[in-house]
Amino acid sequence: MKNKLNIDDTDREIMKLKALGYRQESIAKIFHMSQSSVSQRMDKIRKLTKGVKDTDKLFWRLILGDNAISLLKVILGKDLK
Repeated sequence: MKNKLNIDDTDREIMKLKALGYRQESIAKIFHMSQSSVSQRMDKIRKLTKGVKDTDKLFWRLILGDNAISLLKVILGKDLK
């Protein structure tokens, strides 16, 4: 599934693992791809998200998907616009 940022589920999972401290080599093994493929995917995500001002919101969209903000609003009871 792709979201508005054109980031697929594999990209999202790669970012989750990276956020947890995994190295690109370890991520590559998990997804049966080369380290350079992981690097290219991460570069793509960086380029797609360059200039985004609300990095917290972006982080949750990357980790949870497009419905993250709605989910966080319910959980936190806040207006996250």
